[in-house]
Amino acid sequence: MRRITILIMLLSFFACKDDNTGAAKVTPVSNVTYSSANGAVLFHWDNPNIENLAYVEISYVDKVGNVHRCLTQGKLNQQWIEGIADNSLYYFRFLVYNTEGEVSEPVEVMAAALESTVNLFYGRVKLGVDFSGINVTWENNYNENFYIELAYTDLNGNNYKEEVVVGPYTSGKQFVKIGATMTGSQSLDVFATIVDANGNESEQKVLKFYKKEAGKLDRSKWKVASYY
Repeated sequence: MRRITILIMLLSFFACKDDNTGAAKVTPVSNVTYSSANGAVLFHWDNPNIENLAYVEISYVDKVGNVHRCLTQGKLNQQWIEGIADNSLYYFRFLVYNTEGEVSEPVEVMAAALESTVNLFYGRVKLGVDFSGINVTWENNYNENFYIELAYTDLNGNNYKEEVVVGPYTSGKQFVKIGATMTGSQSLDVFATIVDANGNESEQKVLKFYKKEAGKLDRSKWKVASYY
């Protein structure tokens, strides 16, 4: 009877140990390397030699605290991480999940992208103030969409935002009318921002826009040069 009691205690001990630590640890990835591109990083790694590999999760936290995650399915062992806003060094965390939902210990790698495409495109946008709006000229040499946002507030505190959509590998010019609902003569600051498809934003450009009241010209100081 005593032997049976000891055997039951031992079985209970190992059962509790398995519950706390997990009976089967998932092996993490190894030999992680990367190469950098504009606004992106290409990772390569070795997967663990297990039959029930489900996916590898790659994640990092950007400067404003947003968590970015990317899942690589099955036996694939490379992945582009795109839409990185700057060329700072970030910690990228790799986790391996099996089909039972078990997860490996994390592997962390420091990596940095090259200059973001949104910042590079920022230098290829020209903005010119016209009589009633802004002339927007661009040259997009990248295979991605960008959005040129023009925002301003009128003297009554009303907020407005106009947007120019720029397709991949395009160049062009578009006129954006500013202050269509404004009356009288007003001076405004127009804030121009470039945004990419991932929500990354460039620095703002500030344009001084002055709208004259159309149809009313002051003729009190006009002079007649000659009269016959």
